[in-house]
Amino acid sequence: MKALADRRRVYHFFDVLSFLWGLAMPSELLKTCYEERNPSTLYIEGVQFFYTFEKQEEGLALVKRA
Repeated sequence: MKALADRRRVYHFFDVLSFLWGLAMPSELLKTCYEERNPSTLYIEGVQFFYTFEKQEEGLALVKRA
């Protein structure tokens, strides 16, 4: 199963937003999803940039890309 998950582009299709956040999501999983340009991680990153870091342009660009 791990060999299948390690194939390129598998993490691009993983829906991070449907993951139970009460469970600790491994940071390596988020990192891999972001590297694969996963839409849900781009959205999360964009919202974080927009609201937390007050970088509206960068945040909007990430959300639009998602």
